[in-house]
Amino acid sequence: MNRAQWIRTLALASLAWLASHVACHAAPSCTVVAQAAAELQLLGSPVSLPASLDDCRGAVVTRGTVVACTAGREAPATCRAFAAGQSIEFGGAGPPAVAGTLDGLRRLLGAASGPTNGRLRGAETLLPSKVVLLLDAVLLVDFSEADMQGVEAVEIRRDGLDGPLAARIDRVPGPASISGSALSAGTYYWAVPVPGGRPDQLPRRFSLAPEPERQAASEQMRVFDRQQAGPLATAMMRAAWLAQRNYDYDALVAMKAVGLRTR
Repeated sequence: MNRAQWIRTLALASLAWLASHVACHAAPSCTVVAQAAAELQLLGSPVSLPASLDDCRGAVVTRGTVVACTAGREAPATCRAFAAGQSIEFGGAGPPAVAGTLDGLRRLLGAASGPTNGRLRGAETLLPSKVVLLLDAVLLVDFSEADMQGVEAVEIRRDGLDGPLAARIDRVPGPASISGSALSAGTYYWAVPVPGGRPDQLPRRFSLAPEPERQAASEQMRVFDRQQAGPLATAMMRAAWLAQRNYDYDALVAMKAVGLRTR
């Protein structure tokens, strides 16, 4: 190897080391949600939750509990719960975050198209839509949401808006659930707010995923359970995985079930 080749080889090796060094110490981006009335500050300023932060270093929980998620390249989200007084810190949780692996969660929580850093708009009303898994065989709606004011019940109708009544969820002060065991794959259903009528109370059409699809998702949920990260972090890892695959309703149910705010 002559001198010119040696210099070129050394320069390429140095660039490779620098790139890996920068990547390993890249600022971690994260998506943060609150449980109940939790509050977060970033560099001394309050952050409205849910939020997507390009750099979550220096974010401090000032009240309650938040859950923050980051994700490595081609890896599921890593989520952790942080209590009041704690700073968001993932330490050696894995490789630097890659925005694309959290896109589903950010979309679910109302991110605008394009880069987002800061407040997310919040999720849509919790009504089944598109393809649902119903992994716990439970239908859940939340009558405490602003868009559900004035709604006395949600009817599940088969095959059409005026089709046979398959189930009905009557109003309670907050979240309400019923068994979804009467629903079957291969059939279209409509979730119909009653009386409804406002633009944000339009009926939603949905179908139940085939059993093999549900079983595959259940196995992935058990993978998250085995990590023993705690109920809040586990729920968020579940939600991130489900949202990435467009199971939006199930992702929201996972979050609502442990009291996480989606708007």
